[in-house]
Amino acid sequence: MSFSIVSAEPGIARLRIEGRLDEGTTQILRVELAGLLRSRPSRVEFSMPYPRSVAGPTRDLLLSFLEVLWAQGGRLVLHGLDDSPVAVIGLREMEHLLTVSSETG
Repeated sequence: MSFSIVSAEPGIARLRIEGRLDEGTTQILRVELAGLLRSRPSRVEFSMPYPRSVAGPTRDLLLSFLEVLWAQGGRLVLHGLDDSPVAVIGLREMEHLLTVSSETG
C-alpha cells in the first residue's frame, strides 16, 4: 500500500510500488509522477514486488506515465517483476516500450 520515488543519480529515478494502492494513494502517486516527469529523467528504474496488485486507476496512471516518459526520450527499466509485466499489469498496448526498456537497462 505504499510507493517511493527516489533520485538514484542525476537523470535517474527509482520508483517502487508495494501492495495494492487505494484511491487516495493513487492520487498522491499521480502528483508525484507528474513532478518526476517535469524533471525529465533519462531513466526510471521501476520495481514492483507484487505486480498482480496493479489494476484500474493505478494501471491507467502507470500507462500514462510510461507514454509521457517515452515521449520525453526517457526509458523504463524493470526490476523485481516475477511475472510478465505485460500480462500482469495489462500493458499489452505498451509492450514494445516495455520490451525495449527492459532490454536496454
